[in-house]
Amino acid sequence: MAALRHKFGDEYGKMIYEYSSPYYKVESYILAYRDQSIDAGEEFWNLPLEILERVIPPPEKKTKPGRKRLKRVPTIGEVVSKKRNKCSLCKRFGHKKTSCPTRSNEVAGTSNGVVS
Repeated sequence: MAALRHKFGDEYGKMIYEYSSPYYKVESYILAYRDQSIDAGEEFWNLPLEILERVIPPPEKKTKPGRKRLKRVPTIGEVVSKKRNKCSLCKRFGHKKTSCPTRSNEVAGTSNGVVS
């Protein structure tokens, strides 16, 4: 379409439709859906008795390779509260035992790093 505009300028007008496929025209769309078939209900089906009595089992469930997912995926719009770290030494939130500021002060005060 851009090439037509370049070739013919602003005078290309309805020439676009001459270069497009007939499948994109309104007439083709109307012809495609002109003859609609209306499905009959199941009461009009003529099926043999052996097919009607056949029981199809569900497919076998195969376990996927890899580690199983244990955490539940929250649904859309569900508010998920974020768990904050709690230190087991000073019982304050925001850090763990390994990065506890009181522990680093105690370790810095000893010569070999062992707290007595």
